[in-house]
Amino acid sequence: MKVASNSSPLIHLAQVNALFLLKELYGEVVITEEVRAEAVERGKEEGCADAILIKDAIETGAIKVVRHGTARDFSRFGLHEAEANVISLVLNEKFDLILLDEDAARELARMLGLKVRGSIGVIIEALRKKRITRKEALKFLNELASVMYLSGEAYREAREAIEKA
Repeated sequence: MKVASNSSPLIHLAQVNALFLLKELYGEVVITEEVRAEAVERGKEEGCADAILIKDAIETGAIKVVRHGTARDFSRFGLHEAEANVISLVLNEKFDLILLDEDAARELARMLGLKVRGSIGVIIEALRKKRITRKEALKFLNELASVMYLSGEAYREAREAIEKA
């Protein structure tokens, strides 16, 4: 399965020590240079430990950095450069899945016909594929709720999905 990611899922999963799930589920995840700069360089400048975990995943080959030419202009959708770049990459290179957490980016990707999953979706998929236990999935969900914005409804739906899996 060919999978690409924006920086937010990498950052969020690293913050809750669940970044390892990407390699277990997908083998390799591709990111653009812009995503790397946002997740690693900016994170290191801000003193974020997750930046080191993401850098390590790049160095071990779990995350592959690619150069992608000019991104399509998605500015009218309120996307950042890294989001626009990774969506362009997925459209041009025919990826199977894109990992995005931001609502505007997810909505645009779906409008463009892309299969989208976020950090919580990764946790639920890992549970369904028996890579983690229900207890671990609930722990990751609760930790994600403390590091990323999650509405009460989204939390409830995710918790129900975990309990049913």
